[in-house]
Amino acid sequence: MLFGEIIKMAWASLGANKLRSALTMLGITIGVFSVISVMTAVGALQYSIENGISFLGSNIFQFAKYPANVSASGDVQEKLNFATGTTLPTKKRCIITD
Repeated sequence: MLFGEIIKMAWASLGANKLRSALTMLGITIGVFSVISVMTAVGALQYSIENGISFLGSNIFQFAKYPANVSASGDVQEKLNFATGTTLPTKKRCIITD
């Protein structure tokens, strides 16, 4: 088959199944725009979160499931005050600055 003949057959097939062709093109268009929209929304959300957290000064964060003084079994451990070498009470909060 020649290329021109293939094109003629394709146009004839599109003309014979107009509704199917229109719905297929509509589905593909909606799918492409949906992917673009989701990627744009994710990028904007990431940018917003990064700007909202940037006032903390560092771009590295570590998240933990449990607080630092609670083990996975639920036992509360005493925190060590590195400035004085003593342990801090677990129910009081203390900010140590250098």
